[in-house]
Amino acid sequence: MGDLTEIDNPKKAASIRKSVADRVLEALSSPEVLNTIIPILSKQISDTLEPIIEAEVKKCVAEEIQPLLQKLDCQSSIVETQKQQLIKQFIQLSSLQRTTQDQITSNNEREKEINFLYDRTKQIIDICNNKLGLDIGIRDIGRSHVIGKLKQGRSQVIVRFISYRTRQLVYSNKKALKGDPNGTFITENLTHFRTNLVKQLATLKYNNKINACWTTDGRIFIKVNANSQKRIINNLNDISDLESDIQQLEERTNINNSEGM
Repeated sequence: MGDLTEIDNPKKAASIRKSVADRVLEALSSPEVLNTIIPILSKQISDTLEPIIEAEVKKCVAEEIQPLLQKLDCQSSIVETQKQQLIKQFIQLSSLQRTTQDQITSNNEREKEINFLYDRTKQIIDICNNKLGLDIGIRDIGRSHVIGKLKQGRSQVIVRFISYRTRQLVYSNKKALKGDPNGTFITENLTHFRTNLVKQLATLKYNNKINACWTTDGRIFIKVNANSQKRIINNLNDISDLESDIQQLEERTNINNSEGM
């Protein structure tokens, strides 16, 4: 055993402790020890501080980001509201544009119709005054419109006069249009049934079976020959009776001719 008396000496004991401490420090400061201890200490420090740092970072982020998120949500709500308003305004604007375009188209068509009606009315007045020798003004015509399709650039026009007197005046002078170079003629606007009756009678006239066929106020008249009385035709039975009378007349004529020979 060593000499314990040296330990009892304070100065020597302090010197020994200093020597031990120096050796410990020297050992700890060696690269081998540092390379071993530092990673261990770093890991321990990291494991200890990482949760604390993470919690502090989250806290700071929450404190800074949360108001921004709330503001962003508010702005998003405002943007969505404005978006809906813009969509509604766009729909209203599109509807207004369509309505405006439809109105413009309608006005253009109406203007064309008015111009066409005015030109047609001028033509009607020209026919009445220059070809029939009458004195008809625009106030004498109530309305007119085209019926049927155009044929070779021509059309049929129905004219309604303001007064019956003017109508009769025009209709009674229709013979003045006979042989008109433009093929203009005047007839009454009959029902479909009466029009078919007139067509059948026109065929009889074309075949020289009757002398004349005409209408007045919707009534149909015929004359078998120039000296016979006029007959009114109301239906198909009247035409059948007329054809029977014509046949009998022709038979009597043939008999008379045979006796004369």
